[in-house]
Amino acid sequence: MNECPDIRILYIENDPRISQNFKAALERTGERTGERTEKKNRDDTDSQQSEQQFLIDIAKTGEMGLTQWVQSTYDLVAIGCNLPDLSAASIAHKLLSVNINLPLLVVTTRGHEHLAFEAMSHGAVDYVIRDDEEAYLNYVHLIITKLLDRGRRRVEHVETEQALKQSEYRLRSVITASPVCIHEIDLNGKFISMNPAGLEMMGAAEESSVCGLKYIDVPIIEDRTRISELLEHAKKGLSSRFEFQAPGDKGPLHFSSSFDPIKDDQGNVVRLMGITEDITLRKQAEAALRDTRDELELRVKERTAKLNDPRQSRGLKRVSPLKGQIGNR
Repeated sequence: MNECPDIRILYIENDPRISQNFKAALERTGERTGERTEKKNRDDTDSQQSEQQFLIDIAKTGEMGLTQWVQSTYDLVAIGCNLPDLSAASIAHKLLSVNINLPLLVVTTRGHEHLAFEAMSHGAVDYVIRDDEEAYLNYVHLIITKLLDRGRRRVEHVETEQALKQSEYRLRSVITASPVCIHEIDLNGKFISMNPAGLEMMGAAEESSVCGLKYIDVPIIEDRTRISELLEHAKKGLSSRFEFQAPGDKGPLHFSSSFDPIKDDQGNVVRLMGITEDITLRKQAEAALRDTRDELELRVKERTAKLNDPRQSRGLKRVSPLKGQIGNR
């Protein structure tokens, strides 16, 4: 059996007749819900019976209600508007200062709606008008169920937002600590964000001095046409990896960079993200290695040419191996 958790409600009301009728009506509603569920599932051996009951505790004064709420756990608090010590607004303020997501229902009478509105200004979620015939008891369970559903959705929304903020914080921390330039570009091709490594690469102290600059103005003129085409492709959703040169104080600088489209929920490209790394030292090392290899190959060719040149052997004397033998006889 899969039992749904019971709904625990604290009703703060000083009139015993009103509070007991409220309690009895909700408890009967829970019993009827369980009976309907059991009847529906009786012939289905694989189904799981679900019964949910309303459990109501009563507090006769506001102070007693606050004490009970601290000592127990409740899914919802209902507050009457004719308490001898505290107003519904005061109780709502005290409860919500501890748990801002607590569902609160104010029970008032016709002509005293302002008391409910005052409580709602402090965060109470909703109110119900208690009539003399107590007809409201026939539908108050529906109001409570909607309040609880709304409260659960609100909590889920808050939790989702918190998880998103934590995820964004972790991502921002990684970007900030990254040793390479990580930047964002809008669809006009302008920088809209850049991490500290990128600012140092650009020789900028503040991000504001970089934002608004065009990416295409960074490379040398010879590379701009090629990179402009890649930028247009990125706006259409195509990623790219490329290299370019930029002018530097001591000669050209070499960079490896990228364009990666960032899309919204509908799949539309809203901005571009890029990672740029200074590869000048690597390029210089590669150039030095090529120069050394070329010089070595040139020396080998020159040495080989000398060895193959017949003029190099004209000054050599040919000595007969028999000469020494004849002279010693």
